[in-house]
Amino acid sequence: GNISVRGVLNQIEVTHNVSLQLDGVDDYAEIPGVSLNDKSFTIEFWMKRELGTEGTIFTKGAGSDKVEVYFSADGNVEFRLGNGALAVDASPVYNATYPEDAWRHWYFNYDQDMAVASVYADDQELNTGSIDFNSQPTETAYLGANSGTILAAQVHEVRIWEKALTLAESVLNMNQTLTGSEFSLYGYWPMDEAVGNAALDLASSRHMTTSGTWLVEPGGYAFDFNDIGSEAQHLALDGTKVVIDGKTDMTVEFWFKAGVAC
Repeated sequence: GNISVRGVLNQIEVTHNVSLQLDGVDDYAEIPGVSLNDKSFTIEFWMKRELGTEGTIFTKGAGSDKVEVYFSADGNVEFRLGNGALAVDASPVYNATYPEDAWRHWYFNYDQDMAVASVYADDQELNTGSIDFNSQPTETAYLGANSGTILAAQVHEVRIWEKALTLAESVLNMNQTLTGSEFSLYGYWPMDEAVGNAALDLASSRHMTTSGTWLVEPGGYAFDFNDIGSEAQHLALDGTKVVIDGKTDMTVEFWFKAGVAC
């Protein structure tokens, strides 16, 4: 018999064709069983923020155990760790070519041995500072948040590492997908499913449950027709440009998706 094999190449270039859209109201995604206990870590993702909005894009824990990434309406950032926070002026990465609402690679790391937190965007270090922090419990982490103010944004290629990545390490991999088996990779969610309410973790099977909307770009060019009696919609071809007569062979073909019968 015939054998058909399909696959996706590992470590291909990152595109933004598929992402999870968070509406800034009540959309979020859950990552179960995340432990950052007694370790350095890095949280990184690609994100396109809706201009002028503010809110949380990542959170885990509360109080002295909190890990949170918060964007203000002016595009600046706070990396909150326990009772401390690293404030970041993100204006150096915003410009006419890549404005605040452009796709951008962000990563936030904590070096436990040095007690130092750092924030990077694309290939720039934005700030670094000392914070005494140690995350303890194993808890659910959230993209967006399950309470409070949630950032309106599109996000994908979420990665958590059990190490504080250097700038060089992050830049090396930020524009390519991973295999899921990279050393010190704790969790990896490409978020390229485009359907359903789950995003698979290719590193450790902590699959993400999503409540946002999958966004696929570029959008299609299909027409959506109703079937409301005399008001039923249709397309009319311009007979002066598409000529079909008794002397013309023709074939009509198209893709369609039928609606649910009433």
